[in-house]
Amino acid sequence: MPALLTYLPCTGSAFGGRCLMIAIIGMLAGYSCLPGSWLHDPWLILSSLVCARFLSFPVSRSFWPVWTFLGWMTLRSVFSAGNEWALGLAGVSLLVLALMLFSRTAQNPSMMASVGVWTGHLTALAALISIGWHLRQWGVNFEDHRLQNLLVYGGLNPVCTGLLFGFSGLWLCALPLSRFTTLSALILMTAAFCSGSRGAMLSLLVGHGVLLAAHGLRRGWRPLLVLAVSALLFSLSGMAVERPPEAAASSATGISQPWERAIHRPNDGRRAIYVAGWRSIETSLDGWIGIGEWSTKDRWKRFLPSDPWGLSGHLHSVFLATLVHGGVIGFGLLLALIGHAARHAWARLREGDALWPCLFSYGLMALVFDGESLGYLLTLPRFETPLFWLPVMQLLTSRAALMDRPA
Repeated sequence: MPALLTYLPCTGSAFGGRCLMIAIIGMLAGYSCLPGSWLHDPWLILSSLVCARFLSFPVSRSFWPVWTFLGWMTLRSVFSAGNEWALGLAGVSLLVLALMLFSRTAQNPSMMASVGVWTGHLTALAALISIGWHLRQWGVNFEDHRLQNLLVYGGLNPVCTGLLFGFSGLWLCALPLSRFTTLSALILMTAAFCSGSRGAMLSLLVGHGVLLAAHGLRRGWRPLLVLAVSALLFSLSGMAVERPPEAAASSATGISQPWERAIHRPNDGRRAIYVAGWRSIETSLDGWIGIGEWSTKDRWKRFLPSDPWGLSGHLHSVFLATLVHGGVIGFGLLLALIGHAARHAWARLREGDALWPCLFSYGLMALVFDGESLGYLLTLPRFETPLFWLPVMQLLTSRAALMDRPA
């Protein structure tokens, strides 16, 4: 509990530190614990209003790539928004509010370490509840019935579940591991594997690879062991699943079955969605400036077969979506932003600090094959803000003072 009373040196009051810490923990843990946007978004708004006197708009040169990218994506979308312009601008405003909160709290690394621990424990509680419900309903069968977060939207889909649980688990592993944090990390990463999300599995491998490369085996064996045990528990679940005789006689049984099912599972229509997105760029002008983010789904969904269940609600790749929505200009600005953040991540790694570089790597890998937009907060999957913007703002804030110093 003492960590909860930490305050930012520049706020001058314990009240400011407590408010900021509670605000950001509620927002980040809310992605896995709050049942809907009707609670999550008001939390961000109200908590930021309470902390308003301690927040400021980041204007350092270090943040120019952020505001340039967001400015272009917003400007392009306003001209194609149709009747969704108000909702779109609200989503941009909420994203800017979140970025201000991220930037402000990033000024105190010890606070962010406490935020990571509290967020991890709360998210692990959501994972534990979801696993318990799944075991009661389906037993240990995570192949035919992939794990979903029971608390969010009455059962958040497995991909969102896996990516968010995996992110929090990696965050805990990148911090000094105690018995309690090790247990929470183990629960979260096991849950990520049980979601069957291949994106979450690849992202965990990439994030842990960065962590191991930075720390070496001597310092990094504990996070690697947590990852290995999580993967093993997922594999062992396949041995307890009752199978029909014809399936039991196949080669993919027992401990290998969960991996076989995950690897060979169909791509859930992503290829058709990517083709549809590409076909929506119909003119050379569209190629340069994009089609905009708001009120433009029909521009690419008309190239897809009928989708009565609404499973094709977004383009399932932040990078493709940026190219479609913002054109070559928006895509180039995104690559410039990523390169800018990557330079800061490399500087952190050279100093022996792998926390935000590994989370940044996790987010990039996750968003290659999923995500709707980086241009506003009110997306369908909603996880783009913590997976991408949280590490980016932490990396940029840490170097902002150095960049602003005169040569």
